[in-house]
Amino acid sequence: MSVAIPLVSTPLVNFSSPQFRNSRSPDPLSIFYANCRSIRSKSHHLSFLLSSFKYRIISLCETWLDVSDSDALLIGQSPEFLSFRNDRVISDEYGRGGGVALIVHNSLSPALVSSFSSLLFEAITVDLHIDYRNDLPFRKIRIITVYRSPSSPAQSLSSFIAYLTHLLSSDLPCIILGDFNLPHIDWLGLSSPSQNDLLDFVSDHHFSQFVPFPTRFNNFLDLVFCDRDIIHNVSPLLPISDHLSVGFELRIPSPPPRHHVPSRVYRLADWTTINSCFFNHDWTVALRDLNATDSFIYFVEFVNNVLDSCVPLSKPSSLCRYPRNVKILFSNALEMSNDESSMGPDTYSTTSTPA
Repeated sequence: MSVAIPLVSTPLVNFSSPQFRNSRSPDPLSIFYANCRSIRSKSHHLSFLLSSFKYRIISLCETWLDVSDSDALLIGQSPEFLSFRNDRVISDEYGRGGGVALIVHNSLSPALVSSFSSLLFEAITVDLHIDYRNDLPFRKIRIITVYRSPSSPAQSLSSFIAYLTHLLSSDLPCIILGDFNLPHIDWLGLSSPSQNDLLDFVSDHHFSQFVPFPTRFNNFLDLVFCDRDIIHNVSPLLPISDHLSVGFELRIPSPPPRHHVPSRVYRLADWTTINSCFFNHDWTVALRDLNATDSFIYFVEFVNNVLDSCVPLSKPSSLCRYPRNVKILFSNALEMSNDESSMGPDTYSTTSTPA
């Protein structure tokens, strides 16, 4: 018996209206999704994606990480990104595998909502804040990354559907993406030869599935669902495992870049010159004809002029969001690395091997 599901859900907002279309930026919010089959061996791919800044959101499944792996494996030297992960609990019965992760640019102010774990099934939920746009009917987007093993029992999927139901809200769009390993469902015709909890959920909550191409051989395994019409330009990308990767855009502009606001670095100030300016200034002559208010204004301007001349301003740094002790450790390591690279080959002692 087939279970027919509507192909397109009814959006709460007409995103193709002229008012919304005219407000769009030429730089849409882009998302990259991939089944990794171990991210440990794909770190160079991930570093390239992060450094390109094309994608503000990177969704990964089958990360194969565990508690011994640091988040640095995901974000590397890209501190402007934040990582969220849910690793599979390794057991003697099931061994390695599974796991999901989301990597989000900090301009979206991502916040972890919750995670889900069941037998051979993992998911993680993160809210993205888009309050930099006043013309949208929502201020957040909820994104859920999923991995379901082919061996996961039906009860795990039912538990996940129950988990999803509590996360839905009419106030914000919800994007669900990942490898569901449900090859017997016809996602183009949106029908199934047997009853399936996921199809029922999609139908009941007006979700649409947006990936129109198979991602592994002829199977539609990696899927992207959304309950609003905000997803477009879904395209296959080069794989980093035995699955095609997926890229798509949201009908929402990317957040504007965060501009660095400089501050005075007083520890590098020229205090000798500052003291000399104050000591040698003829305050009697300067303030003689001024009342209290004008004297205060004069003094403030004088102080600011001296500080502008003698105190350097801070410069933007990729480490700005880290604690001071971490900045110091990183700076020391960088200096040591630079010192070693500047040494010539004659600087190092060598041991000759007798012929």
